[in-house]
Amino acid sequence: MFESSEEMTKKISEVYNETSRVIIGFIFATVLLVGGAWFLVPKVDLAITEQTIFWLWIAIVLLLFTVVGLQKYFLSPKRLREFAKENGFSNLLSELKIKTTMLGIFSILIAIMGFLISVMGGNTIEMFRTAAIVFVVFMIIFPRIQIWRKIINYAMDFKR
Repeated sequence: MFESSEEMTKKISEVYNETSRVIIGFIFATVLLVGGAWFLVPKVDLAITEQTIFWLWIAIVLLLFTVVGLQKYFLSPKRLREFAKENGFSNLLSELKIKTTMLGIFSILIAIMGFLISVMGGNTIEMFRTAAIVFVVFMIIFPRIQIWRKIINYAMDFKR
């Protein structure tokens, strides 16, 4: 099995902490969107059609399945092992960081769509529903250092 040196462990922790801060920033942005919807909905009512709201919810569901599917693909041990063989340790860490950040961006897009539904439809409950979905997605995609270490150990062990 791949033995991580002190320097590699430090690098993993640094990249993990950076990525975690980005995802926590996205979570904070979602909370701000909920607060914004809470205060804006009583003041603004654009009265969009039910059909528009329906299609926005369909887009949210599709984006939700996309995020979950991409997360499973991006963290696939086989894919990451091939990536590590070709690109090395540092690029593997960058790959984990970039892909997790990308999933966070998709998740915040879901929150923004919920905000639009809420404000344009004049219903605060829609934002709370969307926020609940987004928080579940954040729990799924939030990086866990133990999992990252297992992935890196597996990916860097080329003898298998």
